Amino acid sequence: EENFKGVNSKIDLANAEIIHQRRIKEIFMTNGVTMRLPDTIYIEEGVAIEGESIIENNVSILGNSLIINSHIKSSSVIENSKVEDSDVGPMARIRPESILTKTHIGNFVEVKKANLNEVKAGHLSYLGDCDIDSGTNVGAGTITCNYDGKNKYKTKIGKNVFIGSDTQLVAPVEIPDDALIAAGSTITK
Repeated sequence: EENFKGVNSKIDLANAEIIHQRRIKEIFMTNGVTMRLPDTIYIEEGVAIEGESIIENNVSILGNSLIINSHIKSSSVIENSKVEDSDVGPMARIRPESILTKTHIGNFVEVKKANLNEVKAGHLSYLGDCDIDSGTNVGAGTITCNYDGKNKYKTKIGKNVFIGSDTQLVAPVEIPDDALIAAGSTITK
């Protein structure tokens, strides 16, 4: 009956989406993905999840995202991005064109068009249009200021950088390896 279900109202559409979501999630769970409260999770058709991944409740994974051996924690959103050997959330947002490898993204961290390799960003930060290399720790409240009202610029952060809390990195800026940035700093060059 589910295969021939008609959609003639918003209620029918919602019921059809429930059927489709159940099918998508059953395939992933059959292949070894752990899902906590799967009825609360939303996964779009183009998503791929591989390996020993865990998806917690209220997560949305959108577009052509790829999740490999990662833990996506409660109420996080991932859109058109790749997350590999990483943990994200709770309540984090990974926006399009981001690549996270062996990275920890904590609560209330937003990442957009960023390449993060072995990075720790524990909480309350915005990391947009940036490349951050291994061993770097991003303090709470750090912002990559990538837009000047007309153009967007890239921030590059090297290896083993310590960024103190409440730091603004005004792009275009490049932070060398092993740098230490004091809390509350605004870096312009």
